Amino acid sequence: MYNNNLIGTEKKILEYASIGMDNKQIGEKLSMSHHTVKSLVSKIIKKLGASDLTNAVYIAKKLRII
Repeated sequence: MYNNNLIGTEKKILEYASIGMDNKQIGEKLSMSHHTVKSLVSKIIKKLGASDLTNAVYIAKKLRII
């Protein structure tokens, strides 16, 4: 079961990942370190029950989160 209670920043990370941005680029766009992005990506993956970020983007699109 998915926990799609994602915060705004997590949704933005998914949106940027869906267009091919890497953690460093996402961090620059959101004014945070790539380490913070990496940590948030781990939370997103867990919340969505995904196997990785690509799978999380797929799930988020399927659930119309992004």
